[in-house]
Amino acid sequence: MAILLRKGGQLMGKKGGSSYHERPLSEEEKQLLRQQQAYLASIQPSIDQLVSRGTALLDDVVNPNWSSIYSQTVNDVDNLRKEQAELATGKLPDAYANAKTNYFNRIYENTMGQQLSAMARKGIVDSSRLNSATNDMQKNIAAQMSKDYSEDLNTQKGLLDQKYQFALNPLELAHKANMYSFANPQQYLQLAQGQNKSNTDALQATSQMNNGRGYVTQKGSGFFGGLMQGVGSYLACFPAEVEIETDYGYIPINEINEGDIVVAKDGIEKVLKVVACGERETMHLITDNHSLETTHTQTVWTRDGLKAIDELEEGMEVLTDSGFEHIIDFKAGRIVPVYELVCTGSNMFYANGIVVEGFTEEELNASHSV
Repeated sequence: MAILLRKGGQLMGKKGGSSYHERPLSEEEKQLLRQQQAYLASIQPSIDQLVSRGTALLDDVVNPNWSSIYSQTVNDVDNLRKEQAELATGKLPDAYANAKTNYFNRIYENTMGQQLSAMARKGIVDSSRLNSATNDMQKNIAAQMSKDYSEDLNTQKGLLDQKYQFALNPLELAHKANMYSFANPQQYLQLAQGQNKSNTDALQATSQMNNGRGYVTQKGSGFFGGLMQGVGSYLACFPAEVEIETDYGYIPINEINEGDIVVAKDGIEKVLKVVACGERETMHLITDNHSLETTHTQTVWTRDGLKAIDELEEGMEVLTDSGFEHIIDFKAGRIVPVYELVCTGSNMFYANGIVVEGFTEEELNASHSV
């Protein structure tokens, strides 16, 4: 059988017997799994109940006829603006002006006007004095009406302001009714979401526990001889702090999750798996504006296509998020835990701004087919 190794972006094969193994779980790991499974079983009924109640309450949410309310509000406000425009020219509403005139007429007719007329009929005052008194009274009424004009304008302005608030009330009331009626189901669903996060964290912890348990052994001498622990021994990998460009920006590789979207050389790709490769020796590739810490077997995109870092030399160019840049230095790294991504498509994404090649589905499957 053959085992596959990445070198210079190609899969190399070596003949010889090989087999795939998985390290047994320790007693502590088994106990942790049992605790996580018990927790998942205990919390799931609560999550289901919260979701059920929140979903049922959605039927009670008030959904006003927004289109009708909005149209009526716009119509009322437009009419009020017309009244405000007339008021700005000094014109009082006809109904108000007529009511004010009738008010003064009634005062005249019901008080002094009637008394003077009665006195004239009885001969107490002559007609010339009656006419003079009447004229004086009418002049006083006209003067009072003129004096009241400014106050009338302010009164009308206040009335229009009140009518404007009344016009907006239906829209505001509908909004509050919708918002308050949605508060209860929203609360239940948010509580369910919060509890489900704990559920997801427990599942993720279980998944991380299983990472790195597999390893491959091969019989025979040569480059592939000996023990190869997990896929990490022949994968190009990155330390935890190396940042991968995603649709949310650059994120450390150890914070990437399955299902996340990464920005690839030719578009976007979905993360299928995040592989913990154990501790490996790294090195630094430094360009004009970028620096990348990775294993020496990592492949990057150059003017001549994919090349492993240990095939590169100073002065060669690699593709970055700013275009091709010259390599200006290589520096020794350290021995640290490293990670790799398995993505869909070409699997060429941006690590610290440099285009690199990840581990493909085919390669991952091949490593388990021995």
